[in-house]
Amino acid sequence: MENKLFKNRLLAIFISTNLLMLFYTCVILNVLEKQEKNIYEIKYVIIEPKEKTDWDFFIEALIWKESRGNDTVIGKYDNANSVGCLQITPIYVAEVNRILGNDVYTLEDRLSRDKSIEMFNIIQNYYNPELDLERAIKLHNPGASLDYYGEIVNKYVELKYED
Repeated sequence: MENKLFKNRLLAIFISTNLLMLFYTCVILNVLEKQEKNIYEIKYVIIEPKEKTDWDFFIEALIWKESRGNDTVIGKYDNANSVGCLQITPIYVAEVNRILGNDVYTLEDRLSRDKSIEMFNIIQNYYNPELDLERAIKLHNPGASLDYYGEIVNKYVELKYED
């Protein structure tokens, strides 16, 4: 039962992530063929982006701390094992695939911001379903210093309350 709940929650996160990407597109093109004139008309629809949650701000702050937003950065302190905007390691990818029960993610997926965030959310939802920010940091980087915590919290506050 717990596994089924987890899979349903994971599916909901995946769908939400994809819908959010659609909303951030902001403009949808609908091409309609006018049959009588045989011409095409382009119709623009403006969609307002979804308001960001505390979790969204937290992930942005964590990305800033880990990579300063660079999706292709390679870590320099762990023999280049950490890669991407969230500095994800091969062990992290393996754990995500273990949780999912299938090899869904590859090491190359660490270079994709969207896939890195998906992997991060899978780990968090499995081990931290309450989405506690302090626990999220500890799960992501168990050896994190107080300075590491402080930088993430400061960036989180800056992002959340900036004009």
